[in-house]
Amino acid sequence: MTVERVRAFRPTDPPAWTTLYKYDGVVLECRDGDQAVFIVTRRRDAPVIFGALVTARTTTASQS
Repeated sequence: MTVERVRAFRPTDPPAWTTLYKYDGVVLECRDGDQAVFIVTRRRDAPVIFGALVTARTTTASQS
């Protein structure tokens, strides 16, 4: 899975996201092959999740 971008909520996002996170949320837009994956989290947790995804990708790539 690769991270394409980190963004703020959009009006077209599911209402539950803004209900849960209010103004403290972000969306990590990712790709898993041709499938779009959206990870929704608090702003302060985004770097941890991003780091885990990058580390997992680096580890997987080095094992191939």
